[in-house]
Amino acid sequence: MKESNVSLPEGGLVYEAELPLEWQTVDHEPAASRIVRMDENNEELLRFIAVLEEHNAGAQNEELVGNVQAFERVEYKINLLLDMVAHILKRHMELPEPVMIRLSASTIYWQALHPPAVGAHLLLKLYLNPKYPQPLRLTGVVNEAPYSPGGFNSFVSIENMGEAVQSWLEKLIFRQHRRAVAHARQHKT
Repeated sequence: MKESNVSLPEGGLVYEAELPLEWQTVDHEPAASRIVRMDENNEELLRFIAVLEEHNAGAQNEELVGNVQAFERVEYKINLLLDMVAHILKRHMELPEPVMIRLSASTIYWQALHPPAVGAHLLLKLYLNPKYPQPLRLTGVVNEAPYSPGGFNSFVSIENMGEAVQSWLEKLIFRQHRRAVAHARQHKT
């Protein structure tokens, strides 16, 4: 992705990745009952992703080492099954094209040739994990969409997110940030 001079409006951690993203303009804010359902589904999705991304911290004694190794073998087999199911699902699902996104707990940014209009209300579907190809559904309003080389930068303020979903999203962003820092350190040496 080509960088622009525009940045996310708030400080803090940002998750940057190339992910499938789909958006559509909506005429009005979703009904309260739909927002509650979206929040419940989003919380469940973020919890599943957290479980998929967990790594064992290691064992303290020899007895635990054997148990941890047995658990890791089972976990590896489950991950293998998840990978296989995800590949099958991808063949039968049409995921949107991946775009480079920057995601904070309250804002999402991406670059597109045909951006949504400033002030438009959006329904976004963001696919966060290839092993679990279900979308995080968000609502938001386009704050700005300035042009830069390569397209328009769409900045959307996320709305209608419950506290639990925001907390899980912040945890996901932190985990991704921590991985990016560790990856950068590994490749620095």
